[in-house]
Amino acid sequence: MSADSTKLNERLVKALNEVVAYFHARGLDVFMFGSLARTFPFAKTSADIDLGIQAAPDIPTDTRKALKREASDQLKSLPTIRAVDVVDFDEVGERFKIVALASRLDFPLPYDGSDDTRELSGF
Repeated sequence: MSADSTKLNERLVKALNEVVAYFHARGLDVFMFGSLARTFPFAKTSADIDLGIQAAPDIPTDTRKALKREASDQLKSLPTIRAVDVVDFDEVGERFKIVALASRLDFPLPYDGSDDTRELSGF
């Protein structure tokens, strides 16, 4: 781990797992991608949290939109000082998908029980 990296806070990991489980049960696939997914459970202090969402194809359009909006709102309200980016993978191009999915990390995220409280406080 480099000097500018920290281990993700247990509270954040648990909150992510809980929110994602709620939406998985409703037909949304939610996953992490990007630099944080590649280095999990460690992250540079400046790293954001990139989350992808996709709806099951059998969900009616209005329900899909409402679920995605609700998921995005909840994911962006997680207990962290990090930026949270939620990307709708039903709307992105194939080239982006190929690159982004190369770092895909599925939920639930594992956690070993140690904690770094700097994740919440910023110090």
